[in-house]
Amino acid sequence: MTVPKMGNVSSENEDTFFTHKNGPITKLDSPFICAISDGATAATFSKLWASILVKTFSRAIPDPNDFQTNLDKCQLEWKKHFQQRELPWHTEEKMKMGSFATLLWLTIFPHETSQKPGGRFKALCVGDSCIFQVRNQKVIFCKPIGNSADFNNRPALIPSLSSLNHFLKMDSSVQIFSNDWQRGDQLLLTTDALAAFLIRKMEESSGLVSEFFDLLGRPRFEGQVFSNWVDQQRAENTLRNDDTSLTSITIQ
Repeated sequence: MTVPKMGNVSSENEDTFFTHKNGPITKLDSPFICAISDGATAATFSKLWASILVKTFSRAIPDPNDFQTNLDKCQLEWKKHFQQRELPWHTEEKMKMGSFATLLWLTIFPHETSQKPGGRFKALCVGDSCIFQVRNQKVIFCKPIGNSADFNNRPALIPSLSSLNHFLKMDSSVQIFSNDWQRGDQLLLTTDALAAFLIRKMEESSGLVSEFFDLLGRPRFEGQVFSNWVDQQRAENTLRNDDTSLTSITIQ
């Protein structure tokens, strides 16, 4: 589910998500892989770049050793997309600066044995898109940012041009996290506006976050309900006016 900035149309929304499966995860017998990305607003064609990232990276299990290989594929696809295309001169000038986006790349692994009640998941993160693990309406895992004060306008970003790769510090920009899961857990993938909102509410009162999880658990919680909720929070100045996206994965 995703809502563009107030005043923007859906085509101007620079958030994107990709998975090979939809709906609740049941009888997990192979890794479930997905990814979410937030394209940088100031960059050109950032929606396209974010889409290339999530589609390419979600074809494999997150591994820091494979990060550069997948990034090379993405940057090559980006380059091919604009070859032999006639663009206005001002767009060509912007293209020379490249595009940028965050990435949250998740794999949920199946049970290791039939006796285990759950399994493990693994996430690779670049930037400020976040993953929340919710169990019994309580957040038990939140990465890569744990404090609302740590959100800023300078997150780590993945460049579309290989000439800019030196800005991406592999030892600090690319982070790997993992944790155990149990049946009934929810994994929430969010872009930064919603992530900052949830973490701030967790800091203020766990009950305020429970209200959101109550809403999330309703049988008819879908795109329009989420959009109405986002509009209400923006009107109350509790949610920053930015592209706002949520993907909820329930392991049954």
